[in-house]
Amino acid sequence: MNSAIQMYALGLDQIATSILNGGDKRTILVQGHMGTGKSSLLTTLSRDLPKHTPCYFDCTTKDLGDITIPKMNQLDTADYVSYATNEELGAHHKTPIILMIDEYGKANPAVKNALLRVMLERKIGGYELHPDSLVFATTNLGAEGVGDLLPPHARNRITVITARKPDNMEWIEWVSTTVLITHYLVGVRTTPICFMGSRMSKTPMTIPTSTTPSNNAPRLLHRAHLRPRPTG
Repeated sequence: MNSAIQMYALGLDQIATSILNGGDKRTILVQGHMGTGKSSLLTTLSRDLPKHTPCYFDCTTKDLGDITIPKMNQLDTADYVSYATNEELGAHHKTPIILMIDEYGKANPAVKNALLRVMLERKIGGYELHPDSLVFATTNLGAEGVGDLLPPHARNRITVITARKPDNMEWIEWVSTTVLITHYLVGVRTTPICFMGSRMSKTPMTIPTSTTPSNNAPRLLHRAHLRPRPTG
């Protein structure tokens, strides 16, 4: 990540605020390192907007035929074809939704093109999203070499925001609501370099007591919040 992009990269809380304030009119594409919690934005937004229906669409598992399928209809004596959409896109809901288009950069070209209309116009097939619906997408950095590509005509239709990695103290604040062993937290507090990753540090390392590479440090124990806290 070059210095200019790094300077203007935002934290996940800041990105969530941006989506809340403008996601009903403009699709924000969140790009960032693997394992930094981009996918958790849907949970965050759902908590802030409990009356919106969260919808998760994973581009890596979809082909063009998974977006819409033909549906024969008849009006008077004339036959015509309409298109039914994938329920994961949430277009069938009559109420506001939060649509997360995950791993957009990894989608095959036909899927990318098919999703452009819902990202730009909030329409797909014969459906139109509720005007209060939010739409955002995620992708990894192209420099990570995992197949994320964004064509120019797609980039022109969206707003791209780079997500920065959390630092060690931000991560500790997050896990204050989870169940983690004390010496693990001490190791993170005393070795902030473990959250820098290989592109920000000349000496990539592993977190003490763990064999997981530092590049994915924020993802470690990302499901810890699902475990009940001990009482007593």
